[in-house]
Amino acid sequence: MIELQSVGFSFGEEVLLRDFSLQVARAEAVALLGPSGCGKSTLLGLLGLLDAPSAGEYWFDGQNVAGWSERRLNTLRRGRIGFVFQSFNLIDELTIEENVALGLAYRSDVGDRRGRVAAAMDKVGIAHRARHFPHQLSGGQRQRAAIARAIVGDPKLILADEP
Repeated sequence: MIELQSVGFSFGEEVLLRDFSLQVARAEAVALLGPSGCGKSTLLGLLGLLDAPSAGEYWFDGQNVAGWSERRLNTLRRGRIGFVFQSFNLIDELTIEENVALGLAYRSDVGDRRGRVAAAMDKVGIAHRARHFPHQLSGGQRQRAAIARAIVGDPKLILADEP
């Protein structure tokens, strides 16, 4: 599913990853452990195609995506990758149902949006909070809303930063 070959990533003069390789098979769960500041979030940004490697190759589902245009990466991201961000990134002015629906916002290939949103919220146990706003939920409930948003589009890959 994912293969990084000798990937490097630099931010200005600072080298954050050097000659890093990784393989993750379909349906495999992988946890990255390490102290704060060691590059876990940087690696997730690369895996999620939010950042581009400065060296090496990144193969996603059989395609070498290193060097793809931002437009092409956006298409791949929105249809095949779900994100659970460390800070949840829920929008305070939207209900939980509306926040979860954002996972489908840029998808034209989705049929029953309301049904998928309801199913994702039910799957993580927050369907009863659909009309609430993020500030009305506990931290765990907000995290489950973020997970529902990540899974609502049925992605091939889910990336979670400190889940």
